[in-house]
Amino acid sequence: MVAILTSTDPKARRVAKDSMCWPFFSILKDVRVKATSKCLLCEMNGEDGAKDSDAGIECSQGHFHCGQCVSMLTKNLLKIESRGKCAAREGQVMCFKYPTECKTAGFHDRNLARLLATEDSRLCC
Repeated sequence: MVAILTSTDPKARRVAKDSMCWPFFSILKDVRVKATSKCLLCEMNGEDGAKDSDAGIECSQGHFHCGQCVSMLTKNLLKIESRGKCAAREGQVMCFKYPTECKTAGFHDRNLARLLATEDSRLCC
């Protein structure tokens, strides 16, 4: 298995996606511990705040935002009535606690792109 995955000939190597199906790697799914974080915006709205940490982002002050809340923040920022706010923030999606409790910079574009659904990303273009 190691020889196949590390072959110097690219054609002899298996594609990583296919290799992940091997029993050696499939056990990793079972033993991987899912980390959860609390989305405070969800909790504030009366929903269960416990979310998979991979399905959200944190601002630099540690406030976790689940993907759904990031999508909502992005859509709200892009509304016509929010144009002044969007301009003041230079188009940056900020932590929901900004500016009262959080002074952090906006979320990085790469993190937003990872979370936003296809229909959300079309709004940004």
